[in-house]
Amino acid sequence: MAGLALIMKDLGNEVIGADVDKELFTQDNLLSKGIKIESLDNMNYQDSDVIVLGNAFINKYQFDKKEIITYQELLSCVCDKYYSIAVCGTHGKTTITNMIKHVLANVDNVSYLVGDGQGKACKDSKYFVFEACEHRDHFLNYFPSMIVCDNVEYDHVEYFKSVRQYKASFNNFFNRAKDALILNNNIKHKGKAITSGNKKSNIQVDNVIYKEKGIYFDLLIDNQTHQSLFVPFYGKHMLSNTLACIACCYKLNVDIPTIIKSLQTYSSAKRRYNKTIIGSNVIVDDYGHHPSEIKATVEAIKQEFKDKELIIFYHPDRPKRLTTFLYKYESVFKKASVTYVLPFLTNGKEETNALISIVDNKKIKLYKENKLKDKYENTVFLFTGSKDMKLLINELINKL
Repeated sequence: MAGLALIMKDLGNEVIGADVDKELFTQDNLLSKGIKIESLDNMNYQDSDVIVLGNAFINKYQFDKKEIITYQELLSCVCDKYYSIAVCGTHGKTTITNMIKHVLANVDNVSYLVGDGQGKACKDSKYFVFEACEHRDHFLNYFPSMIVCDNVEYDHVEYFKSVRQYKASFNNFFNRAKDALILNNNIKHKGKAITSGNKKSNIQVDNVIYKEKGIYFDLLIDNQTHQSLFVPFYGKHMLSNTLACIACCYKLNVDIPTIIKSLQTYSSAKRRYNKTIIGSNVIVDDYGHHPSEIKATVEAIKQEFKDKELIIFYHPDRPKRLTTFLYKYESVFKKASVTYVLPFLTNGKEETNALISIVDNKKIKLYKENKLKDKYENTVFLFTGSKDMKLLINELINKL
């Protein structure tokens, strides 16, 4: 919603918003553009012509005699104004969207909506790159020019009742691409697609070396080999994200040297492997909340900081996700010296039972206030989860 608000402001609209009375990492860009944020408890919406509802507020408020549309409906209207590039997938949407936006911005004027609160629109842009989320089938509102997808792994278990239903929704969305479909080679789809990944793909990678400074690899595309390419990223998932970005931008006629040079100046989106280094210690703030995402981040940390101890702080968001993937969470959490699981924001029976199921009081512990020590050495602290943990991170920073 923050990114969409910025887009509507750029397109010449007067924009005002309402949200919870809590500081969030998405609000800085809004305030810098002069977009006022009111309290949900005291909204002044009478002077507004249109009310745009975020997913959390549908059916919760009444706006008399106002035109009401959803986030997805408005975003769909924006897509229709440009050559639109929708980035979907269970993991990595924000990172890939941000990478594509970064590369295209070096060669053209690009509009975009990124899931970390970024949004920009120019009327004369050729391209609009945005995230298309599968949650509750929201991405089925869009008919983009191009679709990019790097992975499909069962998630949002409170809505999708089976793996089959989940994958069927993605295949339905893939069929909506008007011009091009770019998929990781691991994704099964009967339609025509440009694939990236292994030696059976249109875009192939070989001789991959993971170093403390980043990833080295060879790239084969259109029967041409580009040798000894380098990107300053960490983990197998970031190589996969890189290939998705390369496939998209190459399809849009950006040459490989330009793409690689642009990626070497790429910086992470907000709450996507954001690092703070204090002495011998490192704090990593990451949005990952699915066990596969956390596993990928842990592997990246092991690549970049292989000699440091790892402590994880995990903030769960949905109890059903935690219990459905319980063993996967346990497996990744035990790769750390200790993992602290923070309480849910709500405290019902389902949340309590979920915490009981994951906590073993040995390597996986329930976090309680004032558990941080006064001194740490040579340690990586991973704060991971879709919920903002700024207060706890700042407490640790003050101690370090």
